[in-house]
Amino acid sequence: MNDTLEYIFCSECGTKCLKESKFCSQCGTKIFDIKIADESIIEEKEYDLKGVNLQHVMQETSFIKASSIRRLKELTGIDLEDCRKILEEPYRKYYNENSDILEEKRKKEDDMSKIRRAKEEKIEKEKVVCCPKCGSTSLTAQKKGFGIGKAMVGASLTGGIGLVAGNIGAKKVRITCLNCGKQFWAGKK
Repeated sequence: MNDTLEYIFCSECGTKCLKESKFCSQCGTKIFDIKIADESIIEEKEYDLKGVNLQHVMQETSFIKASSIRRLKELTGIDLEDCRKILEEPYRKYYNENSDILEEKRKKEDDMSKIRRAKEEKIEKEKVVCCPKCGSTSLTAQKKGFGIGKAMVGASLTGGIGLVAGNIGAKKVRITCLNCGKQFWAGKK
């Protein structure tokens, strides 16, 4: 049954009253026909849950409300908004009965997020280059270039191919720690 009733609002206190009312039921002020709103009166629906056990649906979805709503829709064909309404009361009971368990679960989730953040920070720290001897991040780098001496020796020993020998090791970077003086090649441990 869907009846549409028209309401008006009291200009003094804002209470919703039937349009036919002459006075506000809350404050007694005379009502003038100013604001009109339509509102449908919907009776509570009876749903065919097709023998579905709501507690089982909640357990099956690990008590994740959104998943339970979707699962109930799959099982019954009832639209999502109505499934949400159907599961409201069982979830309210579940939350009331299991408040200590839920608090413990929240703490575990917080602990897990702290652990995750610590791992991410560790990974970020590992991306920073540091001295393998003292751990200092005060470093300087020198890139090796084309070596004329190597090219001359290579050319005299092997001919024209020796010129290529001057380029051996050209793109390597030698890093020097400014704290302890240790020298090492970039990319090597």
